[in-house]
Amino acid sequence: MTMKFPTRTPAAQGGYALIMSVVFMAVALLALGGALNWTASNSMVNERHNQYFESLYAAEAATEKVVARMATDFRNGDQARVFNNVASYVRSVPTSAEHTFWDGYVFSDDGGTVGQLTVSNVSLWSTNAVTLASQYAGLYGFAATYHVSAHARVTGRLNDLTASVAQDLHVATIPLFQYAAFFGVQGEISCGSGTILNIRGKVHGNDNIFLHPDGTLNFFDDVTSVGYITTNQAAPGNGTSGGKTTTGTITFAKPADTGVASITLPIGTSPDPTNVIKVLDPPPAGEDRNSGMGLQRFYNKADLIISVTNVGALPVVNAKYVDSTGIETPIAGGVTNFVNTGSSFYDNRETKTIRPVNIDVGKLKAWNATNTALRGLLSGKTGGDVRILYVQDQRTSLTGSELSAVRVTNGAALPPQGLTIATDRPLYIQGHYNGTNNAYYGTSNTSASLPAAFVADAINVLSAGWTDSNSTNALASRNPVDTTVNAAFLAGNVKTTLGNPGVYSGGLENFPRFHENWGGSRTITINGSMVILFNSRYATQPWGKGNVYNPPSRNYFFDQNFLDARKLPPGTPAASVIIRTQWAAVKPVRSN
Repeated sequence: MTMKFPTRTPAAQGGYALIMSVVFMAVALLALGGALNWTASNSMVNERHNQYFESLYAAEAATEKVVARMATDFRNGDQARVFNNVASYVRSVPTSAEHTFWDGYVFSDDGGTVGQLTVSNVSLWSTNAVTLASQYAGLYGFAATYHVSAHARVTGRLNDLTASVAQDLHVATIPLFQYAAFFGVQGEISCGSGTILNIRGKVHGNDNIFLHPDGTLNFFDDVTSVGYITTNQAAPGNGTSGGKTTTGTITFAKPADTGVASITLPIGTSPDPTNVIKVLDPPPAGEDRNSGMGLQRFYNKADLIISVTNVGALPVVNAKYVDSTGIETPIAGGVTNFVNTGSSFYDNRETKTIRPVNIDVGKLKAWNATNTALRGLLSGKTGGDVRILYVQDQRTSLTGSELSAVRVTNGAALPPQGLTIATDRPLYIQGHYNGTNNAYYGTSNTSASLPAAFVADAINVLSAGWTDSNSTNALASRNPVDTTVNAAFLAGNVKTTLGNPGVYSGGLENFPRFHENWGGSRTITINGSMVILFNSRYATQPWGKGNVYNPPSRNYFFDQNFLDARKLPPGTPAASVIIRTQWAAVKPVRSN
């Protein structure tokens, strides 16, 4: 028997295929629709995302415009100028006059008011030191806190979005003597083979820093630089055109930081060294004492000004008090007890005879204690004590082979509140300074010291064994004794330059200039801070000549007293900085 199976007719097969085609087409259309819908939705999300971040960047730009204005006002004036300009900052929105790009945005403040930002003073200027943040951690300053916020809404786009940015910041001043070493010019530090140089405070450079020891150089705190920090390679000009290489050891207790923000004095003009040095000068006629530069000049800060002129070849010494308005009051009686101009000595580095204005600090202290006229004038300012002395040498009788300068002697005991001595001329410190307890000489113990500083074109150290009569003799006859100086130094140097041979500045190790045969067997101890802000104008001969000095054994210590604002030297210069303490994208506020 033959089995028969059912079969489809061609018509049935065609109908089945048609149904399947319709089903697959429907599925494909659904998939295509879903894909198109997903693509459209994703495109909208991306567009919203892009518009949001564009608005966020616009809001950030608005706050940065305010921060930049604050920084300029702070540098050109003081914190009062920033405080008084808050109402102006509020209206500092980006405008189409700056760039047509800003036509596409509407800016508003925290209340939704269009055309202005929110700028508020959160805390007034501190009369007490506050701890700082960011790269300044571990330092203190005097600061006011401000809040700046901006809301930016993009216009003429598919999405109507607003994004917002808020910043909190300190407008602060930082006393420079908190640094063990501070360079306003190119920084250089070295030490000889077999020697150890320990730096136990912070180090900062507003330029590049070259570290090139042949011995051992140890840093126990932060080292920061606006430029780069080079190790075991000296600056061009020191040894070779490319800078000699060294094989000494350098250790950092903390990672060194480069590319940090500059720290500058608020002098009201470009803070480069050629302008900064003017803080040493008396003010020119007509200068506003409350201008940026006027506030930084040590002449204007002084409690007592010693002025030396001449009538013919005869020197004339005057003392005066200058009040906050610039009115001068002569101070009579006994000035020549502690000021004299009758000596001279030879500086083998400068190859000139030094004609110093000699200041006997011990006699100044005694004179100040009994001069009722001066104490009366200073009663409301300092309680009567001289804290800042400025020495102005206006003698015109010196020859080209002579150099005017200031020399400080008999300085073991200072006036009761400490003493800063400033001049636009080179300065020489002779003998122990600011230490009445002999047991602490040669150590880092400054518990018996008072706040003290020297500010000058260049700072020279003569030992307690110095005699003027030996200054013209061979180096072997200029024999020092161990000497201790407890004071901050602010002065200039002679920069490293290319040449044949090149000229080395002498580095931080030779920032205090020496003139005796220390020979490594005698020790100089300096407890303080070393601040090099400019290149010297008067003491301009380079380091490295023969018959000038043999190096001492150096005990350089950072005076830990300077980390207490109450123990800073009188008139300590302070840099102005803007410190961001918080940045955040915040909840938007719709503009009205």
